[in-house]
Amino acid sequence: MNYESNKPSKADEAEVVTRTFNIHRFDPHPRRKILIIHGEVLITISNPLCPVVLAEESREFKKLISLENLFPTTPREQVIDSVLRECPFINPDMRLHLAVTIDFLKNRQYDDNGMVITPSTSLTEREKYSSGNNAKVNQSTASTPTGDFPDFEVDTISASQQGTFSTSANTEAELNEKVDMTRLDTYVELLYEDDLSEKARGARCIAKLAKISENLAVIAYHETALNALFRTLREEYRKSLDLTTHIMSTCLSYAQFTDFHPILLTNKTCSITFDLIEFELQRYEKWRLEVARRQDIVENRSEFPGSAGSFQKAKADFERMRVKFAEVTRKQDHILALAFEVILYLAENHGLQGEILSRGVVPMLMDTLSRKNIDLLKVGLKYLKDLSYYLPCKVQMGQLYITEKIAQLLDANIPNEIIRCCLDLLFNLSFDTKLRHKMVMFGILPKLAFYLEDTVLENVTRKLLYVMSMDRRVRPRIASLPQILPVLIQTLNENREEPARNSLDVAGILINLATNKKCALAMCDKTTAGNGNNNLVTFLQQSFESEDEIVMKIVRNLSAHSNTKEAFAPFICDLARAILDATSEEFVLECIGTLANLDLPNIDFSKLLQEFQLIPWIQAIFDKFLSTNLNLNRTKSASSSRTNANNNNSNSNTTNHTSLLTLEVVILTGTCCSDYECADLLIQEGILDQLIKILITTSDLGLKSQVLYVFYKMCSHSGTKQHIQERTQIPKIVLELLQHENLEVQQLCEGIMNQFGETDEAWMEKLREKRFRFFNEAWIEMTERSVDDDDPYGFTYGNTREKIVIDMGPSSTSETLMTEDDSGEEHSDLEVDKDDEQLLQERGGRIRGENNTDKAGSSIFDRFKAQYEREMRAKEQWDRREFSDEEDDEEINNGELTLVKNRAKSARRIKK
Repeated sequence: MNYESNKPSKADEAEVVTRTFNIHRFDPHPRRKILIIHGEVLITISNPLCPVVLAEESREFKKLISLENLFPTTPREQVIDSVLRECPFINPDMRLHLAVTIDFLKNRQYDDNGMVITPSTSLTEREKYSSGNNAKVNQSTASTPTGDFPDFEVDTISASQQGTFSTSANTEAELNEKVDMTRLDTYVELLYEDDLSEKARGARCIAKLAKISENLAVIAYHETALNALFRTLREEYRKSLDLTTHIMSTCLSYAQFTDFHPILLTNKTCSITFDLIEFELQRYEKWRLEVARRQDIVENRSEFPGSAGSFQKAKADFERMRVKFAEVTRKQDHILALAFEVILYLAENHGLQGEILSRGVVPMLMDTLSRKNIDLLKVGLKYLKDLSYYLPCKVQMGQLYITEKIAQLLDANIPNEIIRCCLDLLFNLSFDTKLRHKMVMFGILPKLAFYLEDTVLENVTRKLLYVMSMDRRVRPRIASLPQILPVLIQTLNENREEPARNSLDVAGILINLATNKKCALAMCDKTTAGNGNNNLVTFLQQSFESEDEIVMKIVRNLSAHSNTKEAFAPFICDLARAILDATSEEFVLECIGTLANLDLPNIDFSKLLQEFQLIPWIQAIFDKFLSTNLNLNRTKSASSSRTNANNNNSNSNTTNHTSLLTLEVVILTGTCCSDYECADLLIQEGILDQLIKILITTSDLGLKSQVLYVFYKMCSHSGTKQHIQERTQIPKIVLELLQHENLEVQQLCEGIMNQFGETDEAWMEKLREKRFRFFNEAWIEMTERSVDDDDPYGFTYGNTREKIVIDMGPSSTSETLMTEDDSGEEHSDLEVDKDDEQLLQERGGRIRGENNTDKAGSSIFDRFKAQYEREMRAKEQWDRREFSDEEDDEEINNGELTLVKNRAKSARRIKK
């Protein structure tokens, strides 16, 4: 609570001193009936005549309230009321925290002098948490303390309070000890004492001096101050928690300034800090195991048969150990918070990042998520957020179950500053698909719905929801939550006087959610709070009033689903009127896209186009695109050296907008062509000819595909299909585009050809031949390439040095064999016997005869069939040879002998 008191200063009656109190926590005195209040006071000096603050200072304060008349029978509410009367700056909302501490004081046992005898056997919720739930800190699995955390203690050590460490065991003299810079040598000498308490006192005084930034340079340039501190830290960090805490406070004061980083790095502060963290975590694990062992002994009373005294002693020992364990854990949390913050500041040096990651900082930080210290959680979550930018660290966090631990942490009773740190970390992790799905699995979405209504957390929650809504598998889960959509829609409607671009995060979430059918149905059905209209009417009114293209984009996504299109039927005329009357180009694009999505059978598009005179508007847009495209081609062909860069940029922007507008209009045209009367009207008005020119001139695949889709829709009607087949160049263009590299273009062209083939079989034959040529292009090139004029198929046999060509006339009874030997001389007029012809056929040669089809007169399918049959015969012959090797060898030898004899006979004839 903030409690302000104004008191005029004696020095100047015009000045006003304002004190603002902020209560941190309530602690019981360790030995007496005393309530300790820890807090902070902000002192501000101002002048009513001048709005500027003259001075401002923040100080820690500690107030002790004696409760000597407190007994077990004293009513608790009476004690609380007396404390609130004595300290009016305490917020009444903190009565619950105050009641827990007073109950602890009441239940303790005191002697006649009011001193504590033994710890109370009735522990408070905070002690139960400290002893029980903390037993699961250093586990590398996903198990974390289950159940809510009843209370969170606020430390006296924070980023703004370095150098001060106080526990309930500290005496009031130590807390109020005054330090002086002139006694720095005395404080340094205390570090050389053998007594650890004296060393801790010297380190505490130096830490208090280091709180003031002006003293840092003086301490740094002292001869032995920092050297003594770092030496003491290296040697004594295992012996005293208080001493370690004070030295780490001093290190943190220096780590906040990059100018002092070289001093820390020279003394190997980073390495020592990691050694300190590892030691404290190991010590905590040992204590945890010992406490668990003692607890098992106490719970198992069978080990104390008939011995009530020994059982009570073991139970008392266990209670003392548990209280001590809770105190040590609290001190460890202070040290770990300081140590991790020192490393966080030192990580700004790029040379240390590799060393920090190699020391396993991610698993250490993951262990801090199981602690309940506010400062430790804040530092750990902030450091994990910084490390989440690196892929190896993010992968390691996922392996250590980061999402499960954060989900369990959000279930606890934690302050908003810790929730904000958790949401910032989740936002960074949400860009990973696996981690994003784990967030949904462990129930983080319902928590985000609750945080949307918190003014402190709503901004980061919206960002996280936006990333989550980009995943199509998460959108249905968001729609299933009844809290998210109403809050988002209400937030968007509250800012109706301002454009939606001022709340882009909310509008972006709704745009993404509108792409899901389930979300779109929920957005159209639900009613807006405080308004009788449904959400769709509200969206349309808001977009039409201010020509807001962002809200119209939501409407456009809503109109893309079959289960929501009927709701747009009453607004067809409004959309058509907005297309002609609106001045915003982006708004017009969204209106055209919305109207193009409404392919409803009960809409008369021909009447709509004629009533609002949209056909001349469409013609003007197509003419503008064709002229712009023609000028662009001329500009590309001209010399680029004479063009101006600024003109080029402006021309490119105009061209881009014209292309986008033309694309949307073509899509709208395709929707209108679902109506036969409208398709016939577009043909009569000459829009079909414009579309043909656009298809020929454009190089944009998206625009080309949409134009082909318009043709496809026109061909779905028999009347317009006949006109396209007989009176346009569309069939020829479609045949050429059948072999286009784009698959979508190919499919549209095949669909158009199939529609042509429904009434004319010749078109189906052309389509089959075109498909065959496309899929057998390599074979066709081989068959159509002629090696020799007399050999249309171009096949060669034998080795590369001998080519045998056989030419048989239809009436000749003998054959002419032409051979070319190695010397290049040709021998002709050799008669070949029928035996030689048969032998050549068996060796794989091909003789032109009655089975050979004429290339010029046969179709490509006949040639393919003949080629296939020849290859199959050759394959069968080859398979037969494999099973009869001996017969084949003998046959080949006989054949070669016969060929040699025939050649000898021919040689003798030549000699004669």
